[in-house]
Amino acid sequence: MTIDVHTHIFPSGWPDFAARYGGDRWPRLEGDPATGCRLFLGTTLNRSLTPHAFDPARRLEDMDRTGVERQLLSPAPPTFCYWAPGPAAAEWCRMQNDAITELVSRSPRASSAPAGCRSRPLTWP
Repeated sequence: MTIDVHTHIFPSGWPDFAARYGGDRWPRLEGDPATGCRLFLGTTLNRSLTPHAFDPARRLEDMDRTGVERQLLSPAPPTFCYWAPGPAAAEWCRMQNDAITELVSRSPRASSAPAGCRSRPLTWP
């Protein structure tokens, strides 16, 4: 069995944490994840994202093409937000973890999220 043990995934959208909690470093998406979009950290462009970063069906196609049978998913480092205050960080991590859990429940062959790879707010006890 071929397992990709280092794969990142993004939720296809999230609330405006900057509006909710203040600050100018929160990740945000511009564009449509279904066709391609850009990830910003505050006002700074971090990277362009293809639909593969969000869509389990596209991941399955890639996995079939490359002979990968499973992926271990984790949030991408730009979305860790370790700098965020405790309650905001906890909500951010919960949002990412819930998105991964929901994706895995729909596509168990494609992905799993071991406890050690889940997002954790380092500023929260």
